[in-house]
Amino acid sequence: MRGNPDVGLRMLRVLSERLRLCETRLEDIGLKDVPARLASLVLQLAESEGVIAPEGPRYPPATPTGSSPP
Repeated sequence: MRGNPDVGLRMLRVLSERLRLCETRLEDIGLKDVPARLASLVLQLAESEGVIAPEGPRYPPATPTGSSPP
């Protein structure tokens, strides 16, 4: 990392994001009931995996396990 400080900064960003997600999950488990935890998870998935369209978040179509999308 001494020769390439960008690697260290990138690792720091990734670890910080993982810590933030863990803290959010622990907070959800401790303070929210099941419907609120589910809603929080859906919003998190929309932000990380979805595509924001004018009508709202959209998810890529699911594919059966072991197959590839067309």
